[in-house]
Amino acid sequence: MKTVKTAAVRIAALSALFLSLLFAPVGGHLFADEESLRSREFKEFLQSREFKEFLRSWEFMGVSEVCQRWGDMPLDVAAFRSAEDDEPVRAAMTCSLLKNQDDYAGLHVSEIRSLFGDDTGYFWNEVQPTYLIEIAKTKEENTWQIVFLHDRKRRVTKIVVHKNCCEKILLLNTLN
Repeated sequence: MKTVKTAAVRIAALSALFLSLLFAPVGGHLFADEESLRSREFKEFLQSREFKEFLRSWEFMGVSEVCQRWGDMPLDVAAFRSAEDDEPVRAAMTCSLLKNQDDYAGLHVSEIRSLFGDDTGYFWNEVQPTYLIEIAKTKEENTWQIVFLHDRKRRVTKIVVHKNCCEKILLLNTLN
């Protein structure tokens, strides 16, 4: 019975932390009760190899790295929107977007889609607006995307560049 309880605490803890990362600044308190968050099992889980592996699976790129990799072309929202299938054009504007992300803070995700167009990427659900900026051509390469993170009211809180894995590669390889 103890292993079932420990597994349940791990699942609740992982879910709470995962959602709190995505719904900042709302926080994990909306997704797990205070008793679970303070439990010994939860604290042990935070130190576990399983949780550390989970965190390592999410990779983000900082602003300076984005600017260095793709340049710093000024953001032109209309050009971004019309470049739906032209990831290099979108990538070149990403640095400027990240530097000026406060301009988009508080906008509803529907407003982001109206401005930037339909999603081309995928984060962990279909709510976050995502836009691919580099698609891997081989399994050794990475796919990168812009993700508009939001709070529970679906208002933008942060814009990040996220490494998205290989689903596109597998799909493209099956079509060819």
